[in-house]
Amino acid sequence: MMISNIKDQSVGEIVAADHRTAFVFKSHGIDFCCGGKKNVANACASKNVDVNELEKEIASILAQPVQGMKFNDWTVDFLVDYIVNNHHVYVKNKLPELLYISEKVARVHGERDSELLEMYALVQELHSELMNHLNKEETELFPLIKKLDDKDQSEYLSNLLLTELEDEHELAGSMMQKLETLSNNFTPPKEACTSYVIYYKTLKEFQDDLHMHVHLENNILFPKVLGLLDKVA
Repeated sequence: MMISNIKDQSVGEIVAADHRTAFVFKSHGIDFCCGGKKNVANACASKNVDVNELEKEIASILAQPVQGMKFNDWTVDFLVDYIVNNHHVYVKNKLPELLYISEKVARVHGERDSELLEMYALVQELHSELMNHLNKEETELFPLIKKLDDKDQSEYLSNLLLTELEDEHELAGSMMQKLETLSNNFTPPKEACTSYVIYYKTLKEFQDDLHMHVHLENNILFPKVLGLLDKVA
């Protein structure tokens, strides 16, 4: 697959066209989900990344045969089901684990490593925010997506709900960024106990899943929905 004019395209568009490119952006600290609307040139400038070198890395990946899932080719109904069955289920299973281990590590080591107390408060906030967000998607957004022929509902979906949910994605992403900063890029101290190490490892895995989760919605599902709404209007 070839992607032309990489510098002028948004990060999200490029990852949506070929999800393998997410690895390149992530390796340079460039946000491809919540920050996916930035064009590549600006995204590189904000991270002091040589845009020409990044373009070469992307070209190298695109030159390889495509394997795996082609999310951009899926229908909105199939994409919705995939998001719920994979990412929503993952979040619902992992958040209680994160709450438990975050509280445990903060209680045992918080007096010495005070950032753990702030991290526990953030995990609590993230839990509340994401559970409300998933519920809103499953009870409001996704049922509406499956009834896009209703003009009134479609206008509400386009004008209010998608913007609101994108803002919530941004909030969750900023919380994870704070957790990453407080944890020194999820790097436990040398003397860390097993729970400490597992906690940071779980946070890193959770962030990786959240990035793909938000990317699938912001950069693939929502644009598909808006395209269908234009046909309804």
